[in-house]
Amino acid sequence: MSKLVKFLRNFPLGFCCGAISTFTLCWVIDSAVADQAIKNWTYLATAFVSILAASFAMAGVLATIENTRRIAEDARNRKLAASRASLPLALSELIDVCEARTKFTLTYDISNRPPSLSGNSIQILRECIEFSDLNIQDAISEVILVYQILISRDMSCHIEAGSGAIPINHPEIGEGIKFIRLSAVVDWQALICLSMALFGYARGTSVTVDRDSVGACLIERLDWLNLDGWLLQNDPTFRKMMSKIRERGCASFACRNWKIR
Repeated sequence: MSKLVKFLRNFPLGFCCGAISTFTLCWVIDSAVADQAIKNWTYLATAFVSILAASFAMAGVLATIENTRRIAEDARNRKLAASRASLPLALSELIDVCEARTKFTLTYDISNRPPSLSGNSIQILRECIEFSDLNIQDAISEVILVYQILISRDMSCHIEAGSGAIPINHPEIGEGIKFIRLSAVVDWQALICLSMALFGYARGTSVTVDRDSVGACLIERLDWLNLDGWLLQNDPTFRKMMSKIRERGCASFACRNWKIR
C-alpha cells in the first residue's frame, strides 16, 4: 500500500499538476490560446479528465503487477525456507550414501550392497536449486550432477571388475582394477567434501562454496582413509595417486575446473 501511495503521489499527481501548469502558462502568454481555450473548455476538460483517469488506471495496473510479483516472491521464499530447513537431512543422507559406496568400493562385499539417495532427498536438493539464488544454484546442481555421474561410473566399475569381490588390500588384486577402484574412492570422498561445504548455506552462514577449502578437505580425508584399520596410505598405488593430487592441490570433482578436464 505504501508503494502505491508513493506512486500516486509521484506520477499521476505530478502529471496532472504539470498539465494544469502548461494550460495556465499557455493561457497567460498567448491570448489566442486563451480565447481558444475558453471556446473549447469542454473539450479541454474532457481531455484532462481522460488523462487523469488513464493515469489512475495505469497506476492500478502497475500496483496489481507489483502485488502479484510480491505474492510470488513470498511463496518462493516460503518454499525455499522449507527446503533449506530440510537440506541438512538430505546432505547427511548423501554423505552416508557416499561413505557406504566408498566402503563397498574398497571391499566389494556383494552381501552388503550400498544404498542410493532417496527420492525425498533428491527432491529437497531440486527445490533448493529451483528457489535459491543464482550464487548457490550452481553448487547444488553440481552435487546432483556429480552424484549421478558417480553412480553411473560405479555401476561400470562393478561390471569391469567382474568377480573381483576382494578387498582393495588383497595381494592378488590386479593393478588396473585397483586403480579404477581407488579412483572411485577418491571421487566419492570428493562428493562428501562438496556436500559438507553446503552445510554452511543450510545454516545460513554462507552463500557459496569455497573450492579451495573443498580440495583441502579432500586431501585431509584421504590421508586418514582406511579399510578396517588398514590405511590406504600403505598402498603404493594410492600413494602415487595422492602425490598427484597434492601436486594439483585437489582432485577430481573437488578441483575448481573439473568440468574442463
